Amino acid sequence: MRIGLIAPELPPDVGGMAEFSQGLALALATTSDVVLVTLPNHRLSTADFPQHAMMTGWLPRDTELLNGLAADHPMDAWLALNAGLAPLARRLDAPCLTFFMGNDFLNPWIPYGAGWLERFQRPYVAPLRYHLRRAAIRRALPDLCGLFSISHSTSRLMTQHLGVDPERIELHPPGVDDAFFQPGTADQDPTLRILTVARLSRYNPRKNVDGLLRALPLISSEIPWRYTVVGDGDDLPRLRTLARQLAIENRVVFRGGVDKADLLACYADADLFVLAARASDKDVEGFGIVYLEAAAAGVPALASRAGGATDAVVNGETGIVITESSPRAIADGIEHFVKNRQQITSKKVRDFAEQFRWTTIAGRVRNSVESYVTNRATVQVIDRVA
Repeated sequence: MRIGLIAPELPPDVGGMAEFSQGLALALATTSDVVLVTLPNHRLSTADFPQHAMMTGWLPRDTELLNGLAADHPMDAWLALNAGLAPLARRLDAPCLTFFMGNDFLNPWIPYGAGWLERFQRPYVAPLRYHLRRAAIRRALPDLCGLFSISHSTSRLMTQHLGVDPERIELHPPGVDDAFFQPGTADQDPTLRILTVARLSRYNPRKNVDGLLRALPLISSEIPWRYTVVGDGDDLPRLRTLARQLAIENRVVFRGGVDKADLLACYADADLFVLAARASDKDVEGFGIVYLEAAAAGVPALASRAGGATDAVVNGETGIVITESSPRAIADGIEHFVKNRQQITSKKVRDFAEQFRWTTIAGRVRNSVESYVTNRATVQVIDRVA
């Protein structure tokens, strides 16, 4: 089966959607014929399948280019990794299936459906622009062969905001790379080693790193702790200042951006991964691949119920899920973990992560694509006979 994979978010972009696109593309390519289409200057350096940069953000031009590509590489199906690409479906020459992540339809950034408005960049125009983009996605839903959601939370948002029939939604969560499955360290240090891995952006407040910093002084003095933050971004200076203001800078380490080897070492050294996201109407944590990375290393996680984290963390078994993301709730959650940590073993956490290996996730996605394509072909043949 040849799958045309349309992925606007790829390296050098950072973040969950880029990680998702890269992991799925590489894993799908092990069993399927993949042709990757992405933005200019985006590509996977480790991949040996065809990669094309031809997304312009203008619907007529994009469909013309995609169908021209398909003339040389006939596609059995197109798989779009952003809900904003849904309007392409009506014009493509093969069935189109689309992943819905969360923010890609709550606050869509791909301009299909509002092209004439894109030249107006005034802040007061933004709500109208986002409304028209969401409307374009809604209009495209009947043209999609399949609708894939990355979490139960995203599925509910699809029904709530787009009016999608729940029966049409198929759940396909993100995966985790095999490299993250590693044993933890046997350090006997009584200090609780807390870790967060996140992009530190002023425009991405849902990560709630500042909430965790404010929570740390509230933890019982009987619990020694050390906090490591991995990630870079324009919010890093503010977070450093906040740590100084809270008088905890001596126990907080900001690592900035790290390579994969250092990232693996940070997970291996951690006792508890914490990302207590806070959600808004236009900004949600669709799933959280970092929870899976921690779980693969045997590290329990503390997460909030906001967004899709509840698919990645099982309360009391692979971590702690708190009902809100305030500093007090985070501090209470950390204390609860310390009191009950013997019940959340590294083996139990790793065993949970096994189901999310990319090879497994990609296999399910491939089987679903094949099923949709086969069933659609059958329906078309029956219609012609009738």
